[in-house]
Amino acid sequence: MAFEWPAKNIARYSPDPHRRLTGLVPRVKASELDGTCGGGGDGVTSIAEQGQAQITGNATLSEGANITLTQAGQDIEIAATGSSTFDPAYGDLYYDDHTCLLPVPLTLANVGVCDDNYSRIESLSLKTGPTENTTLDPVTGTITATEAGVYLVHFSISLKGDNSSKLVSAFLNDTVTNIKARHFQVSALNDTINMRAEGILELDANDVVDVRITDDNLVAEDIAIYYFQFSIIRIA
Repeated sequence: MAFEWPAKNIARYSPDPHRRLTGLVPRVKASELDGTCGGGGDGVTSIAEQGQAQITGNATLSEGANITLTQAGQDIEIAATGSSTFDPAYGDLYYDDHTCLLPVPLTLANVGVCDDNYSRIESLSLKTGPTENTTLDPVTGTITATEAGVYLVHFSISLKGDNSSKLVSAFLNDTVTNIKARHFQVSALNDTINMRAEGILELDANDVVDVRITDDNLVAEDIAIYYFQFSIIRIA
């Protein structure tokens, strides 16, 4: 039997007094604890709680928080109901059709600066990548977390230059975040602009993340995209 201990309840043991095992713990037999491991071996010579000094000599195993000890014959089964692990969660949206441009219409003109007149990057042409415990919507360009946790959010984008500055930002529940990439007006018309950014967001279940773009043109326009990739990955 093997299982993962909660981080604060890891027990360490080893038949070798110079080596202590951690992490996945196999079944321990009562005969091994008595010091007759394999019929004549030294058995377990010490037991220690993580971060504590070794206990030598006779020792009593007691159930701690979320730990159950069950003896069946010569076997002592140790079960842990808690765990320091978490369910994986990730999602990915992208556009990579280099034979055409993905237009993102900016319906509002900006007054010479990149401001709050953002347009979401959304299209029927967006594709869905791998997903686990997230909901991908390529039509609206959104990724919804179904598991609460800390997430790494990443986006990268290639644009067709149009002599204007650009600002691309990640949004959480329709609110702009500090995950942003800015390009200032230094490229010629039709040059390719590459932008990327990543950062960490703490998400609750059903939080919605998307990526939006704005520029400093004085007229509403279409922004042409060559490539776009947007993903979230749970890291804690």
